[in-house]
Amino acid sequence: MKKAVAIILALSLSFFLFACDNNADNSLIETTQKITETVADVLGQSFHSPAKIKLLLNLEETESSEETVLSDADTQKIAEIIENGKWETLGVTCDCLYDFSITLDNGVYYYSSACGTLQNTEADTYRSAELDSDKKAELNEILTSCGLLCCDTVEDLHALSATAPQSGGEICVQPRKTTVAAADFAFKMLKEAINGEANALVSPVSLITALSMTANGAKGETLEQIEAVLGADIAAFNRDFSKSALNRNGVKTANSIWIKDTPALKINQSFIDTNQKHYGAEIFKEKFNKATLDKINRWVSDNTDGMIKNGLDEISADALMYLINTVLFDAEWKVKYDSTQVMENQTFTAENGKKQTVTMLFSEMGCNEYNNFVLGKTEGIIRDYTNGYSFAALLPNEGVSVEDALNSFSGNQFVRAVTKHVGVKNFDDGVYLVETKIPKFEFDCSFEFTDTLKKLGMPLAFDPMKADFSGISSSLDYPLYISRVYHNTAISFTENGTKAGAATYVEIKCGSAKPPENVKRLFFDRPFIYVIYETDTGLPLFAGTVRDFEG
Repeated sequence: MKKAVAIILALSLSFFLFACDNNADNSLIETTQKITETVADVLGQSFHSPAKIKLLLNLEETESSEETVLSDADTQKIAEIIENGKWETLGVTCDCLYDFSITLDNGVYYYSSACGTLQNTEADTYRSAELDSDKKAELNEILTSCGLLCCDTVEDLHALSATAPQSGGEICVQPRKTTVAAADFAFKMLKEAINGEANALVSPVSLITALSMTANGAKGETLEQIEAVLGADIAAFNRDFSKSALNRNGVKTANSIWIKDTPALKINQSFIDTNQKHYGAEIFKEKFNKATLDKINRWVSDNTDGMIKNGLDEISADALMYLINTVLFDAEWKVKYDSTQVMENQTFTAENGKKQTVTMLFSEMGCNEYNNFVLGKTEGIIRDYTNGYSFAALLPNEGVSVEDALNSFSGNQFVRAVTKHVGVKNFDDGVYLVETKIPKFEFDCSFEFTDTLKKLGMPLAFDPMKADFSGISSSLDYPLYISRVYHNTAISFTENGTKAGAATYVEIKCGSAKPPENVKRLFFDRPFIYVIYETDTGLPLFAGTVRDFEG
């Protein structure tokens, strides 16, 4: 190789002298550039244009992100890193969450700053290369020096996907896109649920599952809007939120589709097959009378172990279909509270300043950066259940409201904060003690999220004249549309563990139907946020706030 380079340099120099003697048009700079490019070709460094980098959010380029053009020196370093990567051909895209795209001579490479993984697509073939720790650190250092990595403010859109390089022997496990989407969706819905009211609890898994079942019959722009609101394509949710994927470790989900028994409504078999395949949906054909209402409420109660009773208040006279999901969570603490840690007649101060008497659960926890962390304008503490799930309590900073606290971090940042221990040995070893007091509580809630989902970006699904659910049925004179999305939740948080249930009802009507009627709402309130999530992935099963025990 050195001999080849020497020959090329000699030939190039001869060419340069010949060009000068003959008053050639080529300038010194142009000739030098040709020499450099020739040597680079021999060395396998074939990139000549400056590298251009964009930040990504869930594999989409952020609209506000301009391309950052790197210096020639940094471009050459990145070119060497890419060229030296050990590339492997993949049948499908990698599950890593990529947060940068790197463009070199019109070739685009996707890079995960946390995992140190590159991906490139050529002729519909996916290639992936995992960088060693030195190359990963070198590339991250370039991104950091350019101000592209380690953003500190949540107000910066880039902070939603940028993370600091990890060290200390950690094994980086990047969340699936559907997990991040579910977390973002969870906090959006929770912010809508509290909305200046009392306590709230939502199950993003239940809401997303019911909407995904419905979306399996949506087409065109209606489907696109639903996918945009949920944060991923429905095929991905069919895979990651399937009954087989969720039903384990103390979590039980159930799904059903209730169809009005009328000759005019002919359901497409492909719609039924898809929802049975992925969600194990039970199919019921009923008269939609009082007896049907009782059957639906009994089905929901049975599948939530009695936590959700009489969740559906009525069957609308013109309803044609209900798509229903239930989620039941029941788990004990890994380290239970004993009787000496149950403290009666403790004082809880509501957001309005009123002093309330509650029962508190006290503990001294051995903590470190993995189970005690700062997230936005909150400080978090984590307690584990015995079934692979955890409970995160997030206390807003002094003087910060729950609403402002929820606005100070994203779902992506929550997932990264609670899963940064994954792959770390002995992360339970505490380096300092933290005394905690968490009140016992037991609440149930009900919400209608129809207007919320419209505002978030899927109005077509609720439009009686424009919704496209022809994948469900095309046998009617008017299009099918979603008339309301109704959500029930209940939770019991005690010294022994936590039991929580949720049910989501998607009501389908025909385009000639009257607008949905108002639904009674029941709210509760408390001054901190809590999330029940899958320990290793960060997938939030439930997210809630409780701000006032007398609300």
